[in-house]
Amino acid sequence: MWCFHRKGLKPNGIIVVKENLTSSDKVEVDKEDSSITRPISLLQTLLKQAGLHCIKQEKQNNFPRGLYTVKMFALVPDATKTTTNSKDHCYITEPSVTSSDNGEISLVD
Repeated sequence: MWCFHRKGLKPNGIIVVKENLTSSDKVEVDKEDSSITRPISLLQTLLKQAGLHCIKQEKQNNFPRGLYTVKMFALVPDATKTTTNSKDHCYITEPSVTSSDNGEISLVD
């Protein structure tokens, strides 16, 4: 699901994901609109399995009560893993991105 091809992410590239999250520990499936809403713990597990590291996450504010929590995640390949899966054409490279204490994302030359 979260696997990506070598040509899909440029050097110093960042993947940004915006995700509805459940407040429970259960996956919620809406058959009417064919959507799946996951708990953040499952999303984090999926991202880790895909070899992606979250460098920043932010909650979207000012939503009406009763709606799912929405968060945005800035992701880079995990530098601690070097995996190649020829079946899925997956790869992981060392990121050249830093995140400062105030949350700003910078590219490193």
